[in-house]
Amino acid sequence: MKTPIAGVLACAFLLALSQQASADTFTVTSNQCDGAGSLRQAILAANGNPGRDRIEVDPGLVISPDPLQCGAAPGTKHLDFYVGKITESVDIVFKKDGAGKGSKVRSHQYIISGGIGNQITGHCPTSLDHWIAAPSGWLFEIGERGRDNPNVKVTIDGITVERMNAWFRIYDGAELEVKNSRFSENYPVGNCNPTWIVVNPNAKLKVADTLFEDSWGEPAPGFYAASTPSVISALQGSRVDLERVEMRYQVGQWIYTGIGGRLNVASSTFHEAGGFQNLAGNVTKFVNSAWSSRALLGFSRNIIFWDQIQNIGGTFDAEASTFYTSNVSACSTVSAYEKAGACPGQALPFFLEGGSLNFKSSAIGGADLQAALVKPIGSPSWDPVGTATSDANTWIQPRASFGVNDIASLLPNALSGTPGLVSDLGLIPFSTYDQRLLWSPQVPGVLLNKINCLASPLVNPIDGSPITTDVFGNPRCGSDGKRDIGAVQVSEKPHLDAPSAGVNSVDLSWTTVKPPSTGSVTGYQLEYKKSVDPTWLQGPLVTDPAIRAATVHGLVPNIDYDFRMVAIYSTPPGGMSPLSNTVVKRTGLITAPGTPVVTLQPGDRTLRVNWTTPFDGNSPITFYLVTYKLVGGAGVGGNVVLFGTNQAVFSGLISGATYEVQVVASNAIGSGLPGTANGQVWSPPTLTYAAPNPWPRNTALTLTPMIHSLVGAGTYTLFSGTLPVGMSLNPNGTISGIPTDVGDTTVTIRVTDGVTGFYAEADVRLVIQDTATPVPQLHYSVLQAAVGTMVSVVPTTSLIPAGAIYSVDSSGDPLPAGFSINPGTGVITGAALTAPGRVPTVTVKACWDQCTQPNQVRLAFLPLWITPTVAYPSHTGGVIGQSLTFKPVVNKLWSGGVFSLASGSLPAGLTLNPATGVISGTPNSSGVSSLVVRYSTGVNVFSPSLDFVESAVSINTSPPLNSVSYPPYSGPIGTALSLVPTVEGPSPATYTVDPSTPLPSGLSLNAVTGEISGTPTGSAGTYGVTVIRDNGYNQSQGNLTMTLNVVAAPVPALGFLSTTALALLMLMASVWRLRRRQLAP
Repeated sequence: MKTPIAGVLACAFLLALSQQASADTFTVTSNQCDGAGSLRQAILAANGNPGRDRIEVDPGLVISPDPLQCGAAPGTKHLDFYVGKITESVDIVFKKDGAGKGSKVRSHQYIISGGIGNQITGHCPTSLDHWIAAPSGWLFEIGERGRDNPNVKVTIDGITVERMNAWFRIYDGAELEVKNSRFSENYPVGNCNPTWIVVNPNAKLKVADTLFEDSWGEPAPGFYAASTPSVISALQGSRVDLERVEMRYQVGQWIYTGIGGRLNVASSTFHEAGGFQNLAGNVTKFVNSAWSSRALLGFSRNIIFWDQIQNIGGTFDAEASTFYTSNVSACSTVSAYEKAGACPGQALPFFLEGGSLNFKSSAIGGADLQAALVKPIGSPSWDPVGTATSDANTWIQPRASFGVNDIASLLPNALSGTPGLVSDLGLIPFSTYDQRLLWSPQVPGVLLNKINCLASPLVNPIDGSPITTDVFGNPRCGSDGKRDIGAVQVSEKPHLDAPSAGVNSVDLSWTTVKPPSTGSVTGYQLEYKKSVDPTWLQGPLVTDPAIRAATVHGLVPNIDYDFRMVAIYSTPPGGMSPLSNTVVKRTGLITAPGTPVVTLQPGDRTLRVNWTTPFDGNSPITFYLVTYKLVGGAGVGGNVVLFGTNQAVFSGLISGATYEVQVVASNAIGSGLPGTANGQVWSPPTLTYAAPNPWPRNTALTLTPMIHSLVGAGTYTLFSGTLPVGMSLNPNGTISGIPTDVGDTTVTIRVTDGVTGFYAEADVRLVIQDTATPVPQLHYSVLQAAVGTMVSVVPTTSLIPAGAIYSVDSSGDPLPAGFSINPGTGVITGAALTAPGRVPTVTVKACWDQCTQPNQVRLAFLPLWITPTVAYPSHTGGVIGQSLTFKPVVNKLWSGGVFSLASGSLPAGLTLNPATGVISGTPNSSGVSSLVVRYSTGVNVFSPSLDFVESAVSINTSPPLNSVSYPPYSGPIGTALSLVPTVEGPSPATYTVDPSTPLPSGLSLNAVTGEISGTPTGSAGTYGVTVIRDNGYNQSQGNLTMTLNVVAAPVPALGFLSTTALALLMLMASVWRLRRRQLAP
């Protein structure tokens, strides 16, 4: 049987079509690493769908692949965990938004839960809850373990990976391509997974246009790196292609290529990124690329081994590449594979142990001129020393002498003239240190214009295409058809940059240029123009060729400008280089200043205000406006305008009150946003004692302190002096005891406020006399009472004769109203009618006999502490949206007294004035607020209950009145109407129709006024409409009944013509009937 070829083709076409149609696109929308919309779910879906699928990851996602959050069973080892196992060909694209922001995979690296002094090296956790508490595991597994995977081809485009312990494992025969991606801050975990990318036998990896940086970096204190961590570990027979790859600051990492494999490196850079290990049978092609070893002297790195190119039995071919050894004299550790004392040998660029190192048109240099450049070991445990070759266009950094193991001795064809690469890194300021300076040939120098581009073209080892740019993207060949030795081509035209701009100026810098074949560079000419203008203007002329920076002045603010330049040659006259690149830079815009950062330093009822100088908006700050007010208070308590300073002081503030301070900077344009800070101020305490003098020994004595403005608990100390024997200072500040020795002493007592840190001191004189010469004594303790409370105080007397008369002496304060003194006993009794608002001190006099001699009179001081009365109405109310004010009834306010809330909270919108106790504001929420207002006088005695008084108050705030009503309506359909509601309550308000009771067709509701208007067009009938009025505080409903009627249309009258026409029709009908009769048989 023959099968028609057309049928075969049709079947093949349908089969291909069906396979193509099976491919699909899956979108990742979730940050989670598992579940719907996750990256793992998309991979599972692609694995189960035949054909090459596409996975698109939405921009802005941060996917955190932590094993315990991604479904890993407890106890799972992190190396057994993958975010996704890919078993089918797929393209994974991490999309970017309009601003170029994409998504990233970001884990936690690892967390040490114990044993901070232990080395990581050689220790692997047995479970996730061991000392490595949260390793992240792997990102993707490509292919399947234990089988060949030639049909699994995966591309990953635009991924960013941070803080992962491992990335990809590519199984036998599978292929992975990574492009346009970034890997940073990734740390391995000991020997448990020291490799980020594992390429299994016969697998392939291609990486292009991708950055690897800051991975491992400086280890944490007490930790060391894994012994041989790798960025890429390619096993036997595998292939790795690196094109336009940049690796930097990855000390301790390297690229390992196994036996019989292939590594192709093209147009890539490796700066402080570890090294390469090239094993037997492996071929590495290193073309148009640059490498440098670890950092400059002074960098602190614990990981420096394997920071070299190790060729152990393989073939390493370098062409048009640059190798640079930084200063290695800071080396402090020796690898186990180095001879004892060989440091800094492990940081040298090449390690040759078997195989061959071959150099073509490459540059090898370094800053450490005393270090060898090749270190063959020659140990019996290694293969014999290999061979090294070079062409005549390979350059070696010159040294004073060459040893037998130096690369220059092994490469007799190499050049060694100067200048070549920079040799003294100490001349490079640290702020400008860059690998470009390490790899670029010096001008003039021996590396320039050496290789004929046509005779020796550069070929990409990955795909055989020609290489036309150097490692930095400059043209690879000059106008003379020659290229420079190494990976960097010195340009014949300047590369211009604009690092910064002012309001009226732009700063420019540029690179060194290659001089002409005859003559030299004598200077530079810059040009500029507004980007929208066609005409270029002449800018600065730089006549010193060593200067490579200039500033263009006189520009207009906030405008885009174009800049370009040429180098000027000495010959021929008027000769110049090709034009540089054009760089665009916008001048600065004058704006209002930024926001100052304000800090406050409270003092004695003062606030010292300090602030930082904000961004000036590209215009000098002319002044600062500094204001303050009570927190919760209205208006401004004070302000000051300051020039040329960042400090202000406000004094005379209320002790215990909290203030808000604002600082606003102003320039020629205007004022910026205020910087704010809150601070509470206090008064320092005052301390006094009423000490009776003299006092007989062996007689009990207690002295009570009088303290003012103590905020927290007071701590009393004997600051200086010595109390009489038998007397002591108690924790509450009282001085008590029975003095036993005669003497006259003065002590200083200090009390320190536990909250504010302020302190006060009082000098107390104690005169103790011998009882052999008795002296009459009179002493009163402090009188403490509340207004209206009956109290009495009895004096302590000694040797005062009976019949003595007691009175209040005019040298002190009078007794407060309500008190009296018993002239026969000295007892003071009574109930205070009012609070005096201070602590009066009454002087009581006792006298006897004639009351004329000093020994017939005794005086005593009596401080009276009388608490005030404060009363608020027990219940008060207000309406939301309406202001209210109510004041406490206070018999006397104390200087420094402060009102505060002891419990409860005010309704929203109300504030308590700490100085007056007035509660005011406009409430904006309803409910009942029960609170207790405390009035603290600022005076403290050792009985704290008298420090303050309190008053309870209940505030009931209710919603405002709100009503809306409409009159009933009855009217015909088709007639315009307008219904205005009657409303009560605050305005403005909004009006809506209840969706369940819509207006008849043709009518509408004005949402601001509530008017219903229009011309009804619907059906006749009765309609019930509900309108809702919302005043922002509550809602009310108005019900409207509308009856719509249909008016009967009038019957039109027949006119003359209509009547005539009707008559004619009737006549014709009669004639027709007559005619029918005549024709009938």
